[in-house]
Amino acid sequence: MSTSEEWRAIAGYEGYYEVSSHGRVRRLARYVRTKNGCFKLHPTRFVGGYVHPKSGYPQVRLSRDGDARTASIHMLVCEAFHGARPSPQHEVAHGDGTRSNNAAYNLRWATKIENAADRVIHGTQQRGETAPISKLTDEDVRAIRRLHHGRYGDGIRLARQFGVSNTQITNIIKNRQWGHV
Repeated sequence: MSTSEEWRAIAGYEGYYEVSSHGRVRRLARYVRTKNGCFKLHPTRFVGGYVHPKSGYPQVRLSRDGDARTASIHMLVCEAFHGARPSPQHEVAHGDGTRSNNAAYNLRWATKIENAADRVIHGTQQRGETAPISKLTDEDVRAIRRLHHGRYGDGIRLARQFGVSNTQITNIIKNRQWGHV
């Protein structure tokens, strides 16, 4: 891990914006024509970002020649320091699992499967009772497996008892869902 901060141009915004190895974004100094035709110097400044409310990833707003777009900081850093995305199936993986840590050393390109495996290792994968839409707890699943004897009507009875569908019960019994319990 390097302590010195290195700056690189953002692809498509060369001469306008740069991203650092520490995950910071800055707008470069430039002269801008005002309404009355004069030129005004806009000094170099850091671009304040925000955390996207649904994804939880830090983002910034970039503009050039009247066109503006929102960009995720981790994508900007990974493209600048690790090259272009190898394929459309690749996404940015955070080495420590922290979405706000956008330092270049912490980021890499990974497939969706590799990234999902990382989330399980980091403990950031929402599954089981940690998933926001879960109706069951780990203990409920253990009880369903313990109470299911394979007799006709067991699935329907357990589905009513636990407030889920018969298909959900079948998937739990066959370890298609909640396999980690």
